[in-house]
Amino acid sequence: GHQLKVVTVDDQSTPSGNKLAAQDLVDDKGAFGVIDDSTVAYGASAFLHQAGIPVVGAGNDGPEWGEQPNTNMFDLMPPASTPFNGVTYGYNTDVVFMKDIGVTKLAVISVNVPSAITNQIALMKEATKLGITNCYDNDSLPLSDVAFTPVALQLKSSHCNGVILAGVPAQVVSLSETLQQADVK
Repeated sequence: GHQLKVVTVDDQSTPSGNKLAAQDLVDDKGAFGVIDDSTVAYGASAFLHQAGIPVVGAGNDGPEWGEQPNTNMFDLMPPASTPFNGVTYGYNTDVVFMKDIGVTKLAVISVNVPSAITNQIALMKEATKLGITNCYDNDSLPLSDVAFTPVALQLKSSHCNGVILAGVPAQVVSLSETLQQADVK
């Protein structure tokens, strides 16, 4: 019985911006539901839960998508990194691929976002089961960081021959270019 109108608000890619965007949508624009497909949706999760607003999204930013009390949040993606009922489900497709192409020393890098960190821990656990060792681990990458020269040099000196980055597309491109410039194989 509700007429649907899609209204977009920019969260500035920050947790506090996500909360402000959610408050704007609910308090000022009268939204009765939110589609939050952001890596910082956790910024608004408490507010949206308290307001009783249903939220749908990719669930790619943290455990709030699958943990109590957030019964108002509905993850549209398979549970790859969000724990449900205390169990984190994961897929080892990435590390099986790495093993298949000959990776033996894997670097795992993630933005400082809970789900990205959880995902990288799970990936490395699966990689270890396949005989792949960890040569570099960094889970403190800011969302805005695209300067990877120090990282590339560390990967080179650690003789890493594979890397998985849980970050935004600009970071993936920048890391790839920096590794190529540093002649990391």
